[in-house]
Amino acid sequence: MNLDDNQLLQASLPIRDSGLGIRGAQMLAPSAFLSSAASTHALQQSILPDSINSLEDPSVASIESKWSSLAGPAQQLIASDERTENIQKEWDKLVAENHQAQLFLRAVSDLDEAGLLAASSPH
Repeated sequence: MNLDDNQLLQASLPIRDSGLGIRGAQMLAPSAFLSSAASTHALQQSILPDSINSLEDPSVASIESKWSSLAGPAQQLIASDERTENIQKEWDKLVAENHQAQLFLRAVSDLDEAGLLAASSPH
């Protein structure tokens, strides 16, 4: 069975966002990395000497860029909210919402849109 791009995208969404929950590492990895980096930041500062603490980790900026491309134009910068920056689900939620919005934009007919709405409604 061959699936088109829209079907693959929908399958990769969480169930709460009209998907099948078959998550791919490429979609989840940036969210996991950024939440992990935020969770360990204070520990790193307490362990490392001051000369190293002041250095920025270039991998964080690189992954934030990748995450931004996945989260899309409507992204909200989670890093500014210290209460949620260490929660992977919060980072991933914006990526999933962007992909779900893409599916609705690509819906060709009212039937396609109705199917997406039905799949994402609470049962």
